[in-house]
Order: sequence, then C-alpha cells, then structure tokens
Amino acid sequence: MSTNPAVDDLRGLTGWDGGRATIDWAPLSEALGLGVPDDFRALTQAFPYGVFQEWVRLMHPTNAPDAASWVANLRGACDGLRLWRDKFVPDFGYGLYPEPGGLLPWAEMDNEEYFCWVTQGPPNDWPTVVCNRALERGDAHPTGAARFLVGLFRGTVDEPFLADWRDDFTRTPVSFEAF
Repeated sequence: MSTNPAVDDLRGLTGWDGGRATIDWAPLSEALGLGVPDDFRALTQAFPYGVFQEWVRLMHPTNAPDAASWVANLRGACDGLRLWRDKFVPDFGYGLYPEPGGLLPWAEMDNEEYFCWVTQGPPNDWPTVVCNRALERGDAHPTGAARFLVGLFRGTVDEPFLADWRDDFTRTPVSFEAF
C-alpha cells in the first residue's frame, strides 16, 4: 500500500500488485526546475512504466535513462505543442512548460492527447487539463494525477473532451500492462 488513497484505489481497480519503483526525485525536480506533486510521485513509485486501459501512459521517469532525458522528453512534448500554438492557436489560454504557469504533461494517450498539470501555485494544488496536439482542450479539473485517473476509470470525471473513449476507460477490470 502507498500513503496515497487515490494510488491505493488505482491499485485496487487494476489489481496491480507488482513491485514498486525506487525513484530519486531530487535530481528530477532539479532538472525540471519545479517540484513534482506528491500524488504523481506515489503513482510512479507504485506503477512502473506501462499503459492503463490500453490507452494511457504516464510520462514515467523510469522511461528515461536519467533526469535530463526525462525533462527533455517533457520539453519535447511541450515544444511540439508550442509550435502548433504559435502558428495556429495563439489564444490557447495556457502557457506551455517551461513558461510560468504553463501546461506540463504527466500522461499521454496513443491518440496524441496529453493529461497536463497547470503549473501554477504549489505542485500539490496543480489542476489537470486534457489537450491534444492541435490544442483543443477540455476543462481544468481540480485534482492530481492519481485521483484524475481513478475518476476517469470509474466514469466520475466529467470530461467531454474524452467522451469518445468513455467506454474504453470505464471497462472493467481496469487493465494495466507494465512495459
């Protein structure tokens, strides 16, 4: 069990009882230049790099050889979104990491959607916003990564932007496959 109830709920939904990852967050936070929310730390320590419901992959730090590579992966995602924003959606409404208060992806879907934090205020208070590569976006959800995933898989997160995948997300049992 973790010290995070949402992570425990997610483990219960998936039946995942695999090993825990050991992650040194100090160099990751330093390379990122931001703190990392406690629930994401607990989530990535309870679940290895893998996929939920065949669609959702965490931007997992163990999927990179070191802190600089993990941050480069996050920056790469944001740089791609920034190019699109600057050319086609200048009134997007959010900055993109490393811009102050910018969106920072914490998970991605195979269809090129990102689950992002709005990096404004203390990390444990960052809401989640879903957007795609064309910067169409959903609403801000006042919840962290683990609670957002639990709500998504239980069908209690009302995110019209993800409505096309609702049946996939709420299929039981919730699947998790480690890579």
